[in-house]
Amino acid sequence: SKIFNGYVLLTVMIENNVVNIATLYKDTGDIPWVLGLSGGKDSTALTMHLLETMEQLPPPVRNRKRVYITCVNTLVEAPPV
Repeated sequence: SKIFNGYVLLTVMIENNVVNIATLYKDTGDIPWVLGLSGGKDSTALTMHLLETMEQLPPPVRNRKRVYITCVNTLVEAPPV
């Protein structure tokens, strides 16, 4: 994660590493998170995992920070078949 203008920009690559989002959420204190959702399978899976994880956190922990989910267009499209 990188801190940029007070926001944590997360790039999570699921290859050989498993990221415990709940631990990361707690360890970054009250710094807001910004998550880009393109609608593809990777960003959708990450968004769902984040929301499900947050739902399981106790309200005092869950409400400690703001999480922004933004719609992004990667301009990567499947070629016509």
